[in-house]
Amino acid sequence: MELRITLNLAKAELLDISGEWRKIGCELGVGDLHIIGANHGSCSERCLSEVLSSWINNERNPSWNKLCNALENAGLQSKEKQLREKYYRPSKSEVGDQKLNVVSPDLQED
Repeated sequence: MELRITLNLAKAELLDISGEWRKIGCELGVGDLHIIGANHGSCSERCLSEVLSSWINNERNPSWNKLCNALENAGLQSKEKQLREKYYRPSKSEVGDQKLNVVSPDLQED
């Protein structure tokens, strides 16, 4: 089960990459990034906060998984992996849908 995403927690987790707020906002589908930049100038932390706030308030079902997908698409795989390991837990149905590659010892070639 995935833990619920909140604005304060997301901001705290992404603070160290706040300079990438434009890439993150673009991948999250947040519009008006130029306005966010104009409103908050060179303060990347405030820009990131505005991006996350806009996304969480406008996304039908914001989730850590969606945020991690956006980070991966933005080229921020290290942060994506860190957050996925920390917050994302696949549901039982997702785990059940995964196919395992198990080879029976009787079927192995010599």
